[in-house]
Amino acid sequence: MWETIWLTLKLAGVTTAVLLVVGTPIAWWLARSGAWWKEAVATVVALPLVLRTANGGGLRFGAQHSQSIENWAMAIAGLKVGAT
Repeated sequence: MWETIWLTLKLAGVTTAVLLVVGTPIAWWLARSGAWWKEAVATVVALPLVLRTANGGGLRFGAQHSQSIENWAMAIAGLKVGAT
């Protein structure tokens, strides 16, 4: 169980770090640039980001309970959740 929690925390930390290091300068450039290819860059960075995470703490029962991450995420207005 702790391995699952640790993996989730590492994934969240790495994703946050990458978005801060890469995303913030791109957002700043998009806000201030007048380049003709600005719209192409904006389209690429607007593509959805898909992160697969563990569900149910490795016990294979989280999907049937209200505590699953998918159920929490579906309560956020405007957030689109895809399931496979």
